[in-house]
Amino acid sequence: MSSVTVGVRVIVVLTGSLLMAGSSAATTVFYGPLPYLSAADSPFAVATIEDFTDGLLNVPGTSISGGTAALSCLDCDSVDGDDGLIDGNGNDGGSWYSNGETSLTITFDPVALGGLPTQAGVVWTDVGFGGGFFANVTFEVFGPGGISLGTIGPIVLGDGLGQGQTGEDRFFGIFNSTGISHIRIVTDNGDWEIDHIQYGFGEPVPEPSVFGLFGLATAAVGILRRRRL
Repeated sequence: MSSVTVGVRVIVVLTGSLLMAGSSAATTVFYGPLPYLSAADSPFAVATIEDFTDGLLNVPGTSISGGTAALSCLDCDSVDGDDGLIDGNGNDGGSWYSNGETSLTITFDPVALGGLPTQAGVVWTDVGFGGGFFANVTFEVFGPGGISLGTIGPIVLGDGLGQGQTGEDRFFGIFNSTGISHIRIVTDNGDWEIDHIQYGFGEPVPEPSVFGLFGLATAAVGILRRRRL
């Protein structure tokens, strides 16, 4: 599997069956891995964000398959700006710890939210000693009915450090015009954290000037594989 250089902004525009079915096809846009130090770095103009600063997952209509909240500790790795300062340290905010799980699935409840969100994302913030402070990370997204829309990754993330440093924090996200039922982060170890789970009902943001061609290839391969199954 190909990997993407950390820090490259990747946007993948997928048109589903557009070539065969005309303009009725869904539009899907992948974002990531994007450097992320505060909510200002989100590509979504309007989004509900869970930052775990109260030690709880309590934004409406959202659940996580496993793990536990982590709040203000030496090994905690929150998004940098959640403590009010962007200073390279995430110890003083909240995050969600894998607690031995190698994957976490974030599910959105269409009843509670009044429909499936069209935008969703999450920030990967850390891998601990159990992974040698590096991890292979894959982001996968599912549309209505739990159908996979594709993946980004696996991508090697980490900085060789494990006590709240934030330079390696990366955002993964998606816009899908027909809705997003859940998103999933998969790693090759059980010692890692995420933060800033977010969702919204907006339109895709304008494309940036820099594209990650490796990301385009990786996401496309992920979708093609699923179509062949």
